Amino acid sequence: MTAAAAALLALAPLAAAHSWVEQTMRIAANGTMVGTPGFARGQVPRGSGVDENSLTGLIPPNGRPTGNAILATDKLARPVQQTVSYSPTFPMLSAAPADFIALQYQENGHVTLPANQANKPRNRGTVYVYGTTHNDLSQVNLVDIHLKWNKAGTGGDGKGVLLATRNYDDGQCYQINSGPISTARQASYKKKPTDPMGANLWCQSDVQIPANAKVGSTYTMIWVWDWPTMSQPNVQVSPPYIKGFGQPVKSGDPTIALSEYYVSVVDFKVVDPCAAELGAVKGPTCASGSSKAATVQGDAVDYIKFAKQTDWGMAAVREQLLNPFMVNVEGSSIATEDATLIPPASGYDQEAPAVAAPAANAGAPTSLAPASTSSTHAAGALPTSDLGSPYEVDPATEGLRLTNGGVVTQYVPQTTVTVTVTAGAAATAPSKKGRWLRRGLRMVDLD
Repeated sequence: MTAAAAALLALAPLAAAHSWVEQTMRIAANGTMVGTPGFARGQVPRGSGVDENSLTGLIPPNGRPTGNAILATDKLARPVQQTVSYSPTFPMLSAAPADFIALQYQENGHVTLPANQANKPRNRGTVYVYGTTHNDLSQVNLVDIHLKWNKAGTGGDGKGVLLATRNYDDGQCYQINSGPISTARQASYKKKPTDPMGANLWCQSDVQIPANAKVGSTYTMIWVWDWPTMSQPNVQVSPPYIKGFGQPVKSGDPTIALSEYYVSVVDFKVVDPCAAELGAVKGPTCASGSSKAATVQGDAVDYIKFAKQTDWGMAAVREQLLNPFMVNVEGSSIATEDATLIPPASGYDQEAPAVAAPAANAGAPTSLAPASTSSTHAAGALPTSDLGSPYEVDPATEGLRLTNGGVVTQYVPQTTVTVTVTAGAAATAPSKKGRWLRRGLRMVDLD
């Protein structure tokens, strides 16, 4: 067998494999994961003889007489995850109010081998994370909460909230394969091979437990991965509607051809922020001790505390700590989605997304379709994205810099990507010296 054939054989199962929340970890203030992992409800190890199809929470399930239709009676959670269920081998994670948590999952080629499945969203699907104190989900259907629970807690039956929206591709994760995205990320995001990841770098959805979570309670998070097949290629994100229960907000927007949702349910034992069981790193509201978990200050994370990463296997995604809602879904069509927050490596060999010029009002950025773009990168390495990752910031510019020539340079580990934008007057803003905070491919003026 040739080396190329062996490589193809090794890659073949990846995109056909499935994803669910494998484990949960607390995040410290320096952007690293700390403590021992927790798990999802009813967790069993991969390769334990259990059919993986029974672990994914796929909606709609395969082989149903009604085909791909979503039914009003489709339960949100698979039977073993409808109620709180843990074991000594796979325990619930203890966490404090306002703790940031990493929900980790394997990408299985969905990120690093995007050409394997046609007409999938460029962000590799949208992850919605819902939270509730109503732990029994046995009578809850998908359509009861999905796209109904909102961040204000006033949507649907009012029993839960939308905590976060995430791109399935977190911008740094990979499975080991010979594809260009994987090999580029292996070079940029090095990690030590450790169990249970091995040499792979798992993806993560980083989410904050509400600061008002009651000590002594069990807080439930519901991870919903929306992974539809679209009616056309190069759709940026999954449109915010359930096929059969709604339509795109704007006429002419791409439609869903096939529905595909994956649901995982995880719980957290909410403990006192100074509790001994948290170990050396206490909760962010603990009054004693200097080692605390990550915390949000206003609408920004204290970036100064982030350590330089030497092992990306234990690194949080910094952009996710800054931005709870990386995919804007409430009351908008996909045409208004912010493409600058989608990791560009996901769409390699596909149509490139629009590049945003810095907005006059950072709170309301404008995405522009550039008249022309160009990119440069180090020889032998593809342009890679660190969107949302705790990268080492270039000391001279503290991130991105706009020059008079309209060139934006994105600094990433071991690779420099240069994007030249020609998009009319908005892209020719004068150069400004000062400190810039990077959000996707746009800049936020800190001065």
